[in-house]
Amino acid sequence: LAKQQSALTGREIGIYPEAKQADPVMEDKILQTLIANGYTGDSKVFIQSFSADTIESIHNKQTALGLDFKLLVLNSSANALLNIGLDRLNDFADGLGVSITGAGMSEAFIDQAHAAGLLVHGYTFSKNNPATALPEYDKFFNWGMDGVFSNYSDLGVTARNALMAAVPEPSSYALMLGGLGLLGL
Repeated sequence: LAKQQSALTGREIGIYPEAKQADPVMEDKILQTLIANGYTGDSKVFIQSFSADTIESIHNKQTALGLDFKLLVLNSSANALLNIGLDRLNDFADGLGVSITGAGMSEAFIDQAHAAGLLVHGYTFSKNNPATALPEYDKFFNWGMDGVFSNYSDLGVTARNALMAAVPEPSSYALMLGGLGLLGL
């Protein structure tokens, strides 16, 4: 389906499989299925698991295969991930999937994860009313959250687009600085 939609839309549709339990056979099947379907480390693929050991094992297996899929360790609590250690997680994971209502989820946690070189994806944005959903997305996007799991992807895209429209393009900075220079500021 993702490949068909990618061809139809002209842009790559990503996938985000989850390794549900620590199982070496399942890990192998995930990697074999991705390879058999033409996915490479450059593809928009994130593999996730609530088991840090599983993500570490997949990291080792994909490295041996010359692959580099993005790997995320999930947890309902940011505090639990801090207890594991962000530097340790960065040894084998690219990011963290964290409940937006979990213990310790904060802007400071996102800053810590980024400082450790980790992405942060939040779950689950489930408000279906734009009046209550958009401020929730805005809050987490403004905190620097890198990705979201949403029951209403249209609202997530709307919130992301609004944020991106408010952020000047790098070329805008040059124009602004040039304009300020002309004004003698």
